[in-house]
Amino acid sequence: DFMLAAKYAFGNATLKAGYEHYELKAPTDPIGPGTTVDYYGYNGSLTNTVYTSRNNLYFAGGDYKFTPQFDVALGFYDTQTMQATGVAGGNQLQYSLVADYRLSRRTDVYAGYMFSKFNGSAFNGYESTNYIAAAGIRTMF
Repeated sequence: DFMLAAKYAFGNATLKAGYEHYELKAPTDPIGPGTTVDYYGYNGSLTNTVYTSRNNLYFAGGDYKFTPQFDVALGFYDTQTMQATGVAGGNQLQYSLVADYRLSRRTDVYAGYMFSKFNGSAFNGYESTNYIAAAGIRTMF
């Protein structure tokens, strides 16, 4: 597993990009596939596998400070699972936008949006797109 990343700042803008390769291996104490579990009120059936998945993640984006208090960030992510024996291949394309306004040194308000597109046999039977919208206020201690 490894990651390469770079960041370049000029003026009020910052550009960022990178690549990560990682493998997900079967747990050493797996629960049998099909076992029903409850995580914080959400029920589901496990689909553990004995196969290792090899994954690549490409990402790029940046941010721009319009003022010392107001910043906007954009991002793009391509997470790829390589098809192999026992592993369905596919990729997730994700696009994000976040606006952040600092009310004080420790408190800010933000609004964000992420759109996802799912491709390949790993996502057969699921929705092909998804989005998340969020807004909030944050205080850092």
